Amino acid sequence: SPIPTATPTPTPLPPVPLTIRWPAGASALGEIVIRADLPGLAERDPSARVWARVTDPHHQVWYESDLEPTGEGSYAALTPLHLPLDPPEGNWRLTVFIHTPVPVNGGRTILFHPASVPLRDLSGQVREGVVLHVPQAFSAVRAEGDQVAGRRAWVGGGGEVGLWWAPGPAEPLTQDTAQVLVEATLPASDGVELLGVEPVEWAGLPAFRFVERWPEGSAEALVVQGPDRWLYLLRVRGLRGETIPPLLWDIQASFRLEQDRSDTSRYRMMIGVPTLQSLWM
Repeated sequence: SPIPTATPTPTPLPPVPLTIRWPAGASALGEIVIRADLPGLAERDPSARVWARVTDPHHQVWYESDLEPTGEGSYAALTPLHLPLDPPEGNWRLTVFIHTPVPVNGGRTILFHPASVPLRDLSGQVREGVVLHVPQAFSAVRAEGDQVAGRRAWVGGGGEVGLWWAPGPAEPLTQDTAQVLVEATLPASDGVELLGVEPVEWAGLPAFRFVERWPEGSAEALVVQGPDRWLYLLRVRGLRGETIPPLLWDIQASFRLEQDRSDTSRYRMMIGVPTLQSLWM
């Protein structure tokens, strides 16, 4: 009788190795494109889904994005990660998820700490009591005026941060007064469009938020009335497109006024447009 022939069994394919690419010294100063190497996965399972999630030390989801094949076994996030300028202390967690029947080996989670961003010492550079976190990597492009009325501006991270201060009225801040200040800080040439305005409260102080469009991109001007009745205008604007870079929003969020001046009556006056325009020029 014939000897039965054994049915050949396919040689099992080895698991796909996973390697997460994470840059050293990642911080708020730059965009981070999360990458993962999964050689052979795209060929073995073209419909495999790969995505990444970043959570902060409080286990809150900070970021999530799909990763798409970019060739040679690599996957890259569709949207870049932006870390905060003042991150909470503790372990941040990056996890790469893979939905596929193909076996995958390799660590799917890494822990990291965002690198600290050195900040400029603004003592003596801006009005006393102003708190504003401007990275040292930003370049100073304007420095005019004094402690009574002045202007400072810095460029970096794809945008510009500008700060003005001047004596304000003894009365509570109104939209008309805030708009006078905004218009006085605009360039003489045309091209800036005011898209909207809304009253807000900024760290317990009355304020107005102005949405602008400049030829270089979008901008937002925040006018705040300080506890000593001085008026402050903080403008953040993008220089490379329609959106304001996330880092500039973080700088805006750091803005605080901590003044406690008892004798400011001699400076309490209505804003003078020519004075502010001279600070621009």
